[in-house]
Amino acid sequence: MIESRVYPLNIQPIDLLYALHQQAGFFLLESSMLHPDRGRYSFVGYNPFFVAEGHDLAAFALLQKRYALYQNEKSDLTPFPAGIAGFWSYDFGLKFENIKSRHGQHAGVPGFSFGFYDRVITIDHLEKKIIVTSTGWPETRSMPRQKRALARLDEVEVILSSIQPAAFARVENLAGSLPRLMSNFTQSGYCNAVQKVLDYIKKGDIYQANVAQEFSYDFAQSVDTAYLYRILQDLSPSCFGGYLNGGKFQILSSSPEMFLTLCDGVARTRPMKGTRPRGADVEQDRRNHAELESDSKEQAELLMVTDLERNDLGRVCDFGSVKVEQIREIEEYRTVYQATATVSGRLAPGKNGFDIIETCFPSGSITGCPKIRSMEIIDELERSARGIYTGALGYMSFNGDMAFNVLIRTMLVSGRKVSFHAGSGIVADSDPQKEYEETLVKAHAMRESLRAIL
Repeated sequence: MIESRVYPLNIQPIDLLYALHQQAGFFLLESSMLHPDRGRYSFVGYNPFFVAEGHDLAAFALLQKRYALYQNEKSDLTPFPAGIAGFWSYDFGLKFENIKSRHGQHAGVPGFSFGFYDRVITIDHLEKKIIVTSTGWPETRSMPRQKRALARLDEVEVILSSIQPAAFARVENLAGSLPRLMSNFTQSGYCNAVQKVLDYIKKGDIYQANVAQEFSYDFAQSVDTAYLYRILQDLSPSCFGGYLNGGKFQILSSSPEMFLTLCDGVARTRPMKGTRPRGADVEQDRRNHAELESDSKEQAELLMVTDLERNDLGRVCDFGSVKVEQIREIEEYRTVYQATATVSGRLAPGKNGFDIIETCFPSGSITGCPKIRSMEIIDELERSARGIYTGALGYMSFNGDMAFNVLIRTMLVSGRKVSFHAGSGIVADSDPQKEYEETLVKAHAMRESLRAIL
């Protein structure tokens, strides 16, 4: 049973964020680029009827058991009428490969956290409408379940009628000085870490590894996370914006990279490797695009990760169904160009979304290959646990479909402290200084965003 109501689209996701972000378990999964294939829908939810979180595989098993209690049919209106929404931390992915981290768990965030939402607000950007759906879970009897579903829809209708669309001016340039960020690497320390990766590559341990540095800044007072998210989206719009209120922490993401989707039994992943900054003028912009397009190092890096993702999907998909749909594509964002590929496969009988997560997480695009050895080297060389960085944020509908992005271009806010990571993929012909500079390019939009709330 899915109860639904449809309204004309007279507000935007950011309006719902400002109205609801302080509600328990609030999430926004935003398609800010409005891409016809990857950006049709945005989703909002709050006040889940249950929250599951944990750090170990026993908690992961309990999450699956709880999820199995609330199965629903598909909706013709939205791919996510009800289900779970939340995140997997990168550190939790180490559990799947039985890798013991020397850093332990990142302070302040669980290994995973998912709210169970019987009600979801969907914004259909293509059809220009708002769809509100509710299943009435966790009620199981027919009449009480329908009564709960209708009451939950009534509540949202009152909220929607009270929201006035805001006229936000787009932020182009920010005045004032940039914040002096703390990093867990010095420049020379990061370059030394890159050199150690190159030594491992030369010895034949790995072909590639991603190494990241963590930046942080402590403000004098609590951070206005809704405003900070809006600034981040203005400066660095992407296919997968996301905000999650975790209570003691908030996740603010403007990620360009899809991790995994599952729709009607077809799993799809889009690894991203290769970055160039946008130019200061049209001519420089064109040169940067052409340079990324022709760079043999970047081409090899993406090819390696694409092959890794193809192998990972092959472990849970029908034999012979896994294919590379797009070998390499250059995507444009406001601050950077990114190179991506697309790999898909049909899920094998008896497998589900949790099997894909267990097999494919974390994404090979942010570890390196071979994956397990690269993850061990990352743990050796990086200075702290990654936490949410290079984890995944998204949803799994009670009908089995799911969509998760990779948590890059993402800030973690805990009270007055804001932290984020930026990394670089290292291959045999990498230059340590250039790899360090690439992390600064990737950190630029987040650092600029912090300038707005100084």
